[in-house]
Amino acid sequence: MRTSSLLLLASLSLAGCQCGADTPPADTGVVDAPPDDPPRLSPPRVLRSEGDAAVASVAIGPEAASLVAAGWDKAVVLFDVASETGRVVHRIGDGDVFQEGAAAWRGARFVIGTFSATLVFAEDGSLIREIADTGYDVGLSEDGAIVYRLGRDELVAHSVADGSTTARAAVQGAGSMVVGADAVWVARTTDAGEYEVVTLDGATLAERSRVPAFGAQIDGDERGLAMFNLSRAEVGADPSDLSPLVTEGITDLDGFALEGGLVVASGFSEGVFLFDARTGARLDAAESANASGIDLRARTAAIGRQEGVLMFAIE
Repeated sequence: MRTSSLLLLASLSLAGCQCGADTPPADTGVVDAPPDDPPRLSPPRVLRSEGDAAVASVAIGPEAASLVAAGWDKAVVLFDVASETGRVVHRIGDGDVFQEGAAAWRGARFVIGTFSATLVFAEDGSLIREIADTGYDVGLSEDGAIVYRLGRDELVAHSVADGSTTARAAVQGAGSMVVGADAVWVARTTDAGEYEVVTLDGATLAERSRVPAFGAQIDGDERGLAMFNLSRAEVGADPSDLSPLVTEGITDLDGFALEGGLVVASGFSEGVFLFDARTGARLDAAESANASGIDLRARTAAIGRQEGVLMFAIE
């Protein structure tokens, strides 16, 4: 999941709160596990569909009841997670391909990006809108009314209702983006070969700021942002205020998802990793190969791979 203003958890902004003795603490969703009993990745389930094509992207629905995966034989497959059954809700043409990691689920809608189109679906899998242009990376606004797509050196916002363009911004050398509550972040490579993250207004796509970066990849959603390269990663609520994760020994990072003080990361061939977002500590790891696409919701992580989708409960 790349989509991707991100607010890594209300908890990050509340960490320094000194509440009164008579005031119950806010429920921030942050995991405060004791050091001797940290969260762990459960043994995975595998969701499978017909066909033998690798999964390109995944996104988990509200409460982790549903999951969408794109890639199998050019099919978009919608799964019921509890029963582990899936059904094809859409197929793309033979000349088209799904973009790796280009999937996002927000509220009652999800979006999938392909080389030639950006596809918006209702939660039941019915196609709402097809934007006939590239979705290298994709995301939805908080209310699901606007779909964002990262194209060739530009970021474009469209109305889901009629497909019209509502805003456009030139972003040369763009590599990935994340969509949040009121802003969109785009990682890019400058003409000088340096990296930076540009913050754009979610409604107008007017530039707000830009900060130097150590890689041209970001991932996450409205719950948090990860900036990373193959062996280094930092997470937080804003690209100007990120904290490092303990990634020593990892050399092929390719995707991140954040929720409730937890971070799940995938490596292309080195496995799946669970981190504490606030301390950066590595809590657990699991084997996985040829990973592509990642999401985390309701303490359930999904990782796309060659033969299906790995589903890890975080316990």
